[in-house]
Amino acid sequence: MTAALEAYVRRAQRGSEDGALLVGAGKDLLEATAAHVISKKYGQYSVQTNFPTLLGQAFTAVDLATPHSPLQPGEPPHRRVERSLYETGCAVNALRNKVGTGHGRPFLPNLSDEEARAAVQLTGIIAGLLLRALKNHP
Repeated sequence: MTAALEAYVRRAQRGSEDGALLVGAGKDLLEATAAHVISKKYGQYSVQTNFPTLLGQAFTAVDLATPHSPLQPGEPPHRRVERSLYETGCAVNALRNKVGTGHGRPFLPNLSDEEARAAVQLTGIIAGLLLRALKNHP
């Protein structure tokens, strides 16, 4: 346990060089953004809600499509992208739960730098989409 905790400390000290830390930070950003969107739209959000539900509620609050949104005849292609970004956000959450930091579990990461960068960049894209939709949605 001591060696694992020491590795955890080293990862925290390396910051952006650490894939597991990046994935955890990206997921935290996306979760905080989703909670913010819901709070702005409805005044509050449930802290008991699991991540996929929270993200889905945020998407729905600003009229972004999720896989649960019924396909509409002739809908614009960006709705498919929205559905995919929702799924991507959930996938990053699952990745974080497997190889990212969090939940107080110290372990050695097994995530490549490229995988970590892609995951955190995607969470930035999704969080940015949510924030822009919030600004543009009455």
